[in-house]
Parts: sequence; C-alpha cells; structure tokens
Amino acid sequence: MKDGAEEPCLVDSTTINSTLRETKYFQTLQKRTENILTIAGSIGRIIGYGRATVVLPNNTRITIDEAFLYPGAQRNLLTFKDIRRSGYHITTTIDSGTKYLYIMESKGDQIRVVEKAFGTSSGLYYTQIEPPS
Repeated sequence: MKDGAEEPCLVDSTTINSTLRETKYFQTLQKRTENILTIAGSIGRIIGYGRATVVLPNNTRITIDEAFLYPGAQRNLLTFKDIRRSGYHITTTIDSGTKYLYIMESKGDQIRVVEKAFGTSSGLYYTQIEPPS
C-alpha cells in the first residue's frame, strides 16, 4: 500500500457480512437503514449495502457482493466468507508463539501465501485495507 490510505480491518470467521466504514470501497451502494448486532454485542445502524472491493497489504483484491456501509463502526470488518468467495483459501497457524491467518491462492498443484494477518487474543485477525485504485 503506497499512498497511506490504508485503514485497519478485522477479519472474522463468525461475522455474516463484511462491514465497511466509508463509501470509497463501494462500486454500487443502495440506501438501507437497518439496525445490526455488532461483534461487540451492541446495536449499530447501517446506512446502506452494495458491492465493494478492498485491497489488502500485498495488493490482494477481495470483492464483496453484499457489504454493509456502517460509518459508526470503530473498524472495518472482513468475513472469511468473502475472502473465500474471491477465490482464496484460508488457514490459521501459530508461528513462534504468534497467531496468524494465511490467505492463500492455489494455482495447479501449488499453493502460496498471498497475505498474512496477525491474530489477536480475542480470536480475530488484524490487517490493513485500502480502496482499489
């Protein structure tokens, strides 16, 4: 990520919809005001949903068919489901006592790690995202 536009993003296996804080990630956006239950257990209010794309630190593009726009969120949230739907595989590992989430791509018989997200003590994983250029 080159221009400093990256933002923090949590990656979670139990979240149903990816949630983004800003419109800059969306290619389509439909207004829809609705309450949602956040991962913190509180009620939040989305203001729309639509097709979005995020770019991870190593330029991996994740396309999200139905992301929520929630400007009140403290962080962006990306689901395992949306990573898999973009054609990537996911595995978790511990390396030197640190938890990681590996996002991998498969080409033929070869599998390579394209992104590495750090694990938190709460079981979530942390990365950075930016909008596509």
